[in-house]
Amino acid sequence: MKITRGADGGILTLLRSLYRTGPATRSQLLGDLETSRRTTCAALERLLSRGLVCEVRVPPQGLGRPASQIQLSPDMAYATGIAFGVTRTRAVITDVHGRVLCELEDNPLVLSSIEELPSGILSTYDRLIHSTSLPRDKMVALGVSLGGFMDDKEGTVSILGLPHTVEGTQFLWSEGTGKSMPLAQNLAGLSGLNVAVEDRPRAAAFAEKRFGVTRESDHFIFLRVGSQDVSAGLFLDGRLYRGHRGVSGEVGHLVLSPDDGPLCRCGNRGCLEVLSSGRALVQAVLAGIRGGINSSLLLTSNPNSGELTAEKVVEAAKAGDKLCWQVVYDAARYLGEAAAILVNLFGPEMLVLGGLAESSGGLFLHQVSDAVRLRALDVMSRNVRVVESSLGPWGPARGAAALALEKAFSSGGCLDKLLEESPSRC
Repeated sequence: MKITRGADGGILTLLRSLYRTGPATRSQLLGDLETSRRTTCAALERLLSRGLVCEVRVPPQGLGRPASQIQLSPDMAYATGIAFGVTRTRAVITDVHGRVLCELEDNPLVLSSIEELPSGILSTYDRLIHSTSLPRDKMVALGVSLGGFMDDKEGTVSILGLPHTVEGTQFLWSEGTGKSMPLAQNLAGLSGLNVAVEDRPRAAAFAEKRFGVTRESDHFIFLRVGSQDVSAGLFLDGRLYRGHRGVSGEVGHLVLSPDDGPLCRCGNRGCLEVLSSGRALVQAVLAGIRGGINSSLLLTSNPNSGELTAEKVVEAAKAGDKLCWQVVYDAARYLGEAAAILVNLFGPEMLVLGGLAESSGGLFLHQVSDAVRLRALDVMSRNVRVVESSLGPWGPARGAAALALEKAFSSGGCLDKLLEESPSRC
């Protein structure tokens, strides 16, 4: 059945409403939707007969009978979200309510050129799909989260041409100094899916809004400390803020120590990235060890072999290693200074710490909270809560899946197929 205007357009309107606002009673749907009562009723009965929506009973508030609400059937469609990081790849399959049904954790994606990116993504997608018995014909959306500059309007991605080494492996994300490609269009053409492409911190911020600690907040900043960078996802006035041409949240290049700070890959000195990222933690610990400072990491890692990782530094700091504790303390202090700047600029209700900052056992949380309280304007800081992410390292993958579903329901691109294939229950 092709979705068009009129009665079939009512189907699209109804599905969008249920996806975005959640379960609703029949009277709420009839009152809230702009389509006519007759159109809404016809659309609802058609969706119920095909099993794409269902009725659920909810306990009454006070006296009276249980209420009946309409919601999307959890198994009406599935979405895949894949987050490509420097050290790990994580992928999930979710139902339309965002519940995770399947997970895959794998080695990072290693490319020799940007042209290999679509095939690398779809290879990961195929491995995930083959690991589950979920019906492939109900897979309607694919979300991809990765590093680089994303233009969501054009569906293009520009991967920074900056080779770097992690644990002895060189990653070369592009052949030049910033090539771009229509990634969403390429993936959609190859897979037949609705595709959304987003950068990691924005995907993580969207996941927090949908499933995490900021579900009730319309003004928050997700501040992520990654293995190689520091970045932010901004959720302002109830919307994910992407900036002009998809570039925003590059807090890693706030200059905090311009005179004597380390040289950053952007060409400046003293950027937050070279002071607080995972790479900065490792380099600071190695410098301390080479300077004669003792560390428990000498018992478990060879400083000259590339075995030392930011995760090991954080774990050692939590366990009481003095050198690692001081290194993490200094990195968290700089992150707090940047957070105070963001609070003054945007006036958020919440700051959410993710990545290494979320897994540090409160070391980053305490320093960032103190810095915001001391350095941000009082009228701003007294209304801000600093919290850790509730979704952990899977947030970007879950956010990517949710963004892809959002795109599918907005465009109606997946719904013709579902309506054609769903057996009628009349």
